[in-house]
Amino acid sequence: MGASDAVTAEVVRNALSMAAQEGGVVVVKASHSTFIQEGADSSAAVLDATGRLVPLEPIVVDHGAAVYGGAEKARMSHPAR
Repeated sequence: MGASDAVTAEVVRNALSMAAQEGGVVVVKASHSTFIQEGADSSAAVLDATGRLVPLEPIVVDHGAAVYGGAEKARMSHPAR
């Protein structure tokens, strides 16, 4: 991998990570649950076309299974073209 490829990969990685973090903030702000708002008890993820997690914002440990289960359902509902 050349130097420009490494820089591009890092820029894309950081952009996807920020998208996941901002998604988590939106979920908390848009929720109508005191538990979610007070405890920031939510998670957000970015998935690739096959349903694999790309980056994941810092999550509550208990959310890991839900994220993977949701990713599988999303992949089945929206198959790759």
